[in-house]
Amino acid sequence: MQKIGDHKRTKNLIFQLTEKKAKTNVYNVLNIEDEENVGEVKWFIGAQRYCYFPRESTVYDKECQFEIGEFLFKLEKAMKKKNTEKKKD
Repeated sequence: MQKIGDHKRTKNLIFQLTEKKAKTNVYNVLNIEDEENVGEVKWFIGAQRYCYFPRESTVYDKECQFEIGEFLFKLEKAMKKKNTEKKKD
């Protein structure tokens, strides 16, 4: 079980759990060099999935974009698994 403050590190970014909601979580995304907050990952009801919300004036190369996409993919996969298990109960 994840706790507030838990994080996942990639080569360029840190994804830090900052809020646990009833069904979803919120993550701050930090630049690994100086731990500056560059955005947030949270559930977007309009898309029915986790999305990345960048801070203003942030720029990303393809490696950072890939890391963000990979993190979103893993969250979505975990959400689907959790929902499938609930349907079995």
